[in-house]
Amino acid sequence: MLEHAAADRARLERLLELTDGASSVAVYLSVEPEPDTLQFISSLPTGVRVLVPYLSASPDWAEYSGPDSLKPGPHGIPQPDGRRLGVEALADADVIVLPGLAATRGGTRLGQGGGWYDRALVGTKGKRVLLLNHDEIVDQLPSEPWDLPVDVIVTEKETIQARDFLDGSHSLLAAAKSSRALRLRAA
Repeated sequence: MLEHAAADRARLERLLELTDGASSVAVYLSVEPEPDTLQFISSLPTGVRVLVPYLSASPDWAEYSGPDSLKPGPHGIPQPDGRRLGVEALADADVIVLPGLAATRGGTRLGQGGGWYDRALVGTKGKRVLLLNHDEIVDQLPSEPWDLPVDVIVTEKETIQARDFLDGSHSLLAAAKSSRALRLRAA
């Protein structure tokens, strides 16, 4: 447990650096043994709008108004009991902190397999940050066309800028964008 707390403190410092200056942050509510997010939320400066997921079949978000505003949700994951804002609220977030089971240094994220966050992230512009334990960084992961990569991975040992390590799992996406850009230039 002491090791877990030390790892959470190290991730917290890195995460606070990444969110410095943000006016709105979206962040999942963690459960053991995930990296702690409640300490992160309580460490954000006053005035930062915090959005947390409301777990339902379709992505939904609510404004966080303190630990007393949380209730048990599906699978024991806490969720807000306040007004739901819809998935559109996520478009205003400067930083979006995501959960995951594993990732590559290139930003391929392995979630729970339901695609909930991939659907929520469509149309967002905020920096996508994934919190992991360092041993959850792997060389390769399968990727589907609808899987959206993360921009940054934060572990207890390092902050990884995924674009610096772009891996082959997103090469089809890069090729498609490049091909489209070439077609547009030729037109």
